[in-house]
Amino acid sequence: AIHQLSTTLTPFKNFASYVEENADAVLQNVAAVSVEPVLCWDGAETQDPITQALYKMIYVYTLRPDKVFGACRKFVGTVFGEDFITDEQLDLYSIVKDEVK
Repeated sequence: AIHQLSTTLTPFKNFASYVEENADAVLQNVAAVSVEPVLCWDGAETQDPITQALYKMIYVYTLRPDKVFGACRKFVGTVFGEDFITDEQLDLYSIVKDEVK
């Protein structure tokens, strides 16, 4: 997955070498209960918040696919605002769990 990401998305072209060179830090980061991606892709510091949230979601999906729901939640919160997620009438967890198959 790491190699595929490095060869597919241009901003992540150095991702495989970054992971290799910083293996201990990356492993410690992804072992955490809540993964907070390291901004290690090209242009990360200058991205708008939505693009950055999308790339963080890709980072999590690549290294910890079991944690992608939390990253998706952060992405949706960034795009639509936190009120969208906490709205009682819209239970994203139930929608994904019960409706998407």
